[in-house]
Amino acid sequence: MREADLARDAGKWGEAAELYAAFLDLKPEADGIWIQRGNMLKEAGRHNEALAAYARAIALKPDNADAFLMKGHLHKVMGDLEACEVAYRQAFVLNSEDRAAFRELRALGASLDADTFAAAAGNLVARGEQVLMDLSDIFKFLKDHATVSGIQRVQLHLSESIIRAGGNTFRLSYLDEVTRAYYTIAAETVLDLSAALRRQPVDHGEIRGIIARAEQGAEVYVPRAGDVVFVAGAFWMLPDSANVYQSLKRAGVRIAVYIYDIIPITHPEFCAPELVARFSRCLFHFIRLADVIFTISEFSAVELKRYCAERGIPLAPVRPVKLAHQLDSGECAAGRASSAVKRLLDKPFVLFVSTIEARKNHNYLFQIWQKLLEKYPSDHVPELVFVGRPGWRVKDLMGSFASRNHLDGKLHILSNVSDADLSLLYRAAQFSAFPSFVEGWGLPIGESLAFGTPCIASTTSSMPEVGGDLVDYVDPYNVTGGLALVEELLFTPGALEARRARIASEFRPVIWPQVADEMRARFAEVLTRTAPYDGADERPEELIAQLREGAQISFAESALEPRIDRMRELAEADFVFDDKWVWDEVQVKWLTGNSADLAFRLEGPAPAPGLVLPVSLELQFRTPGKEGNRLVFRSGATELGRLEVRAGAFQVVCGVPADADGVIRLSLAVEGLMPRDDRLQPILLAVRALGVASPVEAQPLIAMEQRIRLVRPKLDK
Repeated sequence: MREADLARDAGKWGEAAELYAAFLDLKPEADGIWIQRGNMLKEAGRHNEALAAYARAIALKPDNADAFLMKGHLHKVMGDLEACEVAYRQAFVLNSEDRAAFRELRALGASLDADTFAAAAGNLVARGEQVLMDLSDIFKFLKDHATVSGIQRVQLHLSESIIRAGGNTFRLSYLDEVTRAYYTIAAETVLDLSAALRRQPVDHGEIRGIIARAEQGAEVYVPRAGDVVFVAGAFWMLPDSANVYQSLKRAGVRIAVYIYDIIPITHPEFCAPELVARFSRCLFHFIRLADVIFTISEFSAVELKRYCAERGIPLAPVRPVKLAHQLDSGECAAGRASSAVKRLLDKPFVLFVSTIEARKNHNYLFQIWQKLLEKYPSDHVPELVFVGRPGWRVKDLMGSFASRNHLDGKLHILSNVSDADLSLLYRAAQFSAFPSFVEGWGLPIGESLAFGTPCIASTTSSMPEVGGDLVDYVDPYNVTGGLALVEELLFTPGALEARRARIASEFRPVIWPQVADEMRARFAEVLTRTAPYDGADERPEELIAQLREGAQISFAESALEPRIDRMRELAEADFVFDDKWVWDEVQVKWLTGNSADLAFRLEGPAPAPGLVLPVSLELQFRTPGKEGNRLVFRSGATELGRLEVRAGAFQVVCGVPADADGVIRLSLAVEGLMPRDDRLQPILLAVRALGVASPVEAQPLIAMEQRIRLVRPKLDK
């Protein structure tokens, strides 16, 4: 054995294989050494002998996941990717905590269906139901930015407070964009990220290192019935994940979502068109899938329920869990402030914390300050400080700032400000302002009050919920009224002092541990199957998409679809597909693998017996494999037709009968060796569009397909 190990370490594969064989002559029952011999034979290029060695190991210990994993690696080297997938799948079932098997499966484009996960879960140690807090958008955001915006800040504070409260119910997780599966991560990840973000200055390299270590140590999540996946952040950041949630729900996992607002739907004029399209589509996904919906304010809850009630859209229970007022900033000594902040701390200034975009109404304060500078000597007018990154469609606004020389130097714009610097600014400001047109909550209002600093805010939407009667409210469209209030605060003796004194005596800030306690209580209700989630689980057939007769869905043209009702239909059509499909940048759906089932119901009655439903698919093919590929269309055991694959776009029409449950099921299967991309994923075909006609007699449609061949190239527009 020692000689064999030395030969292995020296890279003498053949010699090591023979030495391990000599050991096995003495101890043939050593299954682990059969695996070692197989590994050496694989490296030596003696593949058939290696397969035989792995087979001996499996015969000795059929539940040895490592033997199946090594067998999968060998099949991959041999180019037999189908056998490779079978071996990796068995390795995953036997040891689902081994990330290697899972990553290999997903790299191969393998679909891990509910049966596979159920088999894997059967080998896990029993545990109670869990809540997975989804931090996907934090990971995605912090890879590119050193500071967080409002939504990511909420998630970090909330998850940190839940972790510090203890217990085994909540686990942190993220949805991986490549493998399209959930991974759980160590609780220390959030604590480390929060600590790094509070330091001054923030080290972006440290933040990315924390995320990289978390991903390297992550464990694949094996869903179990009764668990809850809680999407607490920007759910529209991963638009093609709806089918992942659908698959989890079919496995008995419940879905919860935190909705901050529905402003892209109710006020689309304030949002980029691509955000409106993506947000509304993903919102409809969650409205359909969620077992419980949390909102960050009463206003957001009322708006969501009103919107859905007006359109007859069924909605899960909606429960507001309001946000905190606190900015937990860590160290904030003035001596450690950044140079930009230090220059402001010895001057009087007014603070506006927000991304610079049209909805936040920065122009309101800009106009007021112009009027102040026209009316008063410059040294009587305080500095105006905007803290936030420039956002969507602010080129003209930023141009206005520049044309006035940033109010002759009175206007300061600070981006990527750390929490420590921000806390110094809140404390030192004469007052803060937040004249936004519409909000789901309004974090800067509460943060200002928590630092004892007076605030001016809009009287609209959720903002009075945050500040109560301790805030001065303005009409965000009335600059004249805002100017009068600003003048009162700046030039009326004692006005600011009186407000500070009242805040100090009356304000009772809600802190993040209180929000976390309320959220934990809400989930305790969910997990114990009492209110708010007190209904029966949806049956799998209730998760089937519903399409109207005559529907024409163009996925390839949906990325900028401006019509909200049309986006609802697109969102429903997304559920025709399962989690084997990935979307490209224009929402075209690409199949990862060589087979898939499309399923939907017609709104209203199902097609009568003897009738079929013409289903139109616009398909996009990549270059087929060297030996060629054929695409076979089936309904149940009946073959509807087949198509020789050629690169390009084609229109296909299939006559599909409804099954006994009234569901239209169309199966696609690729014959021949699949071409693979640079990640070894088998990707050959995409669906660009889907259409549904009126039911027709079965025989005439089949005859028509045979004669006219409704499989034709689709010309470019």
